Amino acid sequence: MRIANEDIVSLKSLTQLRRFSISGASATSLIAPRLQDPDFEELFKNLGQLEALNFDIFRSDITTDSLVSLGKCCPSLQRCEIMGIYDMAAFRYEKLPVFPTLELLSIGAFTNCERLFSYSRPYDHVRQIVKHFPNLQDLGCTFRTFPIVQDDLSERIVQSWWNRQEKARKAKP
Repeated sequence: MRIANEDIVSLKSLTQLRRFSISGASATSLIAPRLQDPDFEELFKNLGQLEALNFDIFRSDITTDSLVSLGKCCPSLQRCEIMGIYDMAAFRYEKLPVFPTLELLSIGAFTNCERLFSYSRPYDHVRQIVKHFPNLQDLGCTFRTFPIVQDDLSERIVQSWWNRQEKARKAKP
């Protein structure tokens, strides 16, 4: 089912929302091919009380910039399940944690937009996740082994993050 940008952005007036869920019968059933970063930011800029988000719109033009703006617009967010393919290495330009209260993050997949640079290593992405999602307890990727993902970067990032979490748990008395 195709959703018009205007229909999605019209939900911005629901400023008291604590939970926001938009999903279809399957992971790929809702599309908004014209939804872009400015539309996404417009939708969430006044939803500062949002605690849980399930945004399962499969095809859109939102980028890592939308994920960053979501964190800035919704500082109380604790759960975020959002389709899309995001480059966590791009978070290195942000000074403060972008998602200070987030405990669960599930995205479509990870990507690396700067493949020619050193930020192609899973460790670099995990380092940004640890910095910008300091309370994260659960990390997942919907499409980490899906045919649309051309490499195993998502799988390696998720596995590296979970390995780091396990080491941290064992180190605590």
